[in-house]
Amino acid sequence: MRKAVIDLGTNSILLTVAEKTANGIGILFEDKEEPRLGKNFSAGGKLDFDAKRRTISALKQLLQKAKDFNPDEMRAFGTKILRDAVDSTEFLKTIEGGVGIKVRIISGEEEAAYAFRGALWGLDIDGESAIITDIGGGSTEIAFYDDKGGLKLISIPIGAVSITERFMPSTPADRKQYEQAKAVIEREISGGMINTGIRRKKLIFSGGTATAASAAILKLDKYNPQLVHGSRFDLDEIVQFSQMIDNADINERRRILCLDPKRADIISAGLLILVSVMKYFSAKEMIVSNGGVRIGFLLDLFN
Repeated sequence: MRKAVIDLGTNSILLTVAEKTANGIGILFEDKEEPRLGKNFSAGGKLDFDAKRRTISALKQLLQKAKDFNPDEMRAFGTKILRDAVDSTEFLKTIEGGVGIKVRIISGEEEAAYAFRGALWGLDIDGESAIITDIGGGSTEIAFYDDKGGLKLISIPIGAVSITERFMPSTPADRKQYEQAKAVIEREISGGMINTGIRRKKLIFSGGTATAASAAILKLDKYNPQLVHGSRFDLDEIVQFSQMIDNADINERRRILCLDPKRADIISAGLLILVSVMKYFSAKEMIVSNGGVRIGFLLDLFN
């Protein structure tokens, strides 16, 4: 049994093809495009025309690659950008008619739940001892079990693309832009986490910011999900890497992020969110997951 999932996000579109195995699921193929559907979105609540055109082109390419594996089922879902856009219904109809696949918009809580399950996939970590943080382009999902054993699913409206466009448009950002972004991020995190009844736990990050940072710090010359998945970094190491990125111009960032250069303009905002979350939870270490929302969605499909 083979299934394919397409995750249509604010920045990237991720394709994963997997099959059922005796131990769960096995990943057959993964690929991504970065059409940045959320580009220029904050200007008026409507999706940018060129961003929609790029997204449709990217979806067609990924869909063809998925079909090469003859999956028994193919699903697509959208997240924050499609939840917020006033013209998302119209755009999804265009996708269905022009690309041939129906995209379901999942809620913020669903996204956090999928992120929780997908991030833990393949890691020898008890879910009750983990805080999962998935940093996306338009939102950040945080999921964990509280002190009473209830699963908390929190969607915070800050992401690498939205923060970049609202507060950090220049590369590198000037000090005033950086401090404004930092203040908003910290306020949104603390506001979203009020009365959550959480104790200190292991902090796991999924999403492009975390995986790109891991690959860069590890100095990988080719992306290796096995090395990224489960990699660990202490707070000082992440802060030093973040400061190096913050001070670099766009070309230097592309060199540092040689495996994911298209993320160069938004990586600073993503790392600012990541470090802010670590400091909020007083975490001395972070664990990186190559899983995430799409893996959680796949696990749900198979089960």
